[in-house]
Amino acid sequence: MLSHILIPLDGSKLAEHALRPIKHFLKPGGQVTLLSVVSDASSLPQVGDAPLDRYLEQIAARLRLDGFSARIEIVAGDPADSIVARAQQLGVDLIVMCTHGRSGLEKLLYGSVTSRVLAVTTCPVLVIPNRVRQERPASEASGAADTHLGWAG
Repeated sequence: MLSHILIPLDGSKLAEHALRPIKHFLKPGGQVTLLSVVSDASSLPQVGDAPLDRYLEQIAARLRLDGFSARIEIVAGDPADSIVARAQQLGVDLIVMCTHGRSGLEKLLYGSVTSRVLAVTTCPVLVIPNRVRQERPASEASGAADTHLGWAG
């Protein structure tokens, strides 16, 4: 079992899917570091009705109730670079992150934080694939597969 996991969160419900598998990898009492990367640390964004730090602290409190040690970190910078740097500085055993499912032109223009982390980190990374699907209105239902939602991140 692992002793320290880094989970980057961007405030989206999709990113929170990375929290699900940790109980299978992290030993009881193990450390979880929740990391959010912002462009300007002097002005924290809102996540729903709460500031980013309170949002992260609520997730950390739930992890503590599940028997893990949890802390939050908010850093300013490039998301991929910051994730890789903090993982190295903290000496984590694993980075767990959810992919937002970008493809095509959007991925070409904006890149993928997950892909960039995978390309440069020496730390193992568990990538949780985007499985969120958009439901079609009943009038359009024709038995075709639902389409994936894309999200910038």
